[in-house]
Amino acid sequence: MHRNRSFVGSTSYRGTAGDHKGPLSHSSPHSPLREEIFPARMERPVVLKIGIFCTCLLLMLTACGATPDQLAPQLTVTVSSGFQSQASPIPAIPTYLCGAWPSNNAPGPNSTIVIFARITKNLAGVNGANASAVVHFQSGDQELDQHPASDNGGYVSFQLPLQGRQPVGIPATVDVTFGIPGTTVNCTPAFFTPK
Repeated sequence: MHRNRSFVGSTSYRGTAGDHKGPLSHSSPHSPLREEIFPARMERPVVLKIGIFCTCLLLMLTACGATPDQLAPQLTVTVSSGFQSQASPIPAIPTYLCGAWPSNNAPGPNSTIVIFARITKNLAGVNGANASAVVHFQSGDQELDQHPASDNGGYVSFQLPLQGRQPVGIPATVDVTFGIPGTTVNCTPAFFTPK
């Protein structure tokens, strides 16, 4: 007996032995692997139903979440009135203040710059205070031979020829000190970096 089944990808010829015009009929045994389980194109109603189902599922999950009214209120922080009495006192401003700065903080390596400094007592300039300065080059320290006295505003200045003593891109500092009868006041240092 001859089976006449058509499978995807198989060829079958009808006829009897001897009157065929080609190879003999090949018919493989039935296999579930040869059948199409999923259609090549899903029908529109199925896709529409899946889309509606996913949308409904998303809406239900969103509805189950917490709302702003359901959140727990934050606790109120209370600061005791004794808190400020525990704080450390504001430090007193020192009697003497002093600072130094250069005329150019990015000079050429062979240029001459001016180092300025000012000293104050209770925020007013101090007149007649003698100043000295030490430059900290990379190769070593050099004290400037100038010792100017401060003017009425508390200002002094020092001429500083660099003469290539500080490499380009390397910062240098200058410490200025004022001599006041009974004390010495160190200024915040000036700094410059040759370019």
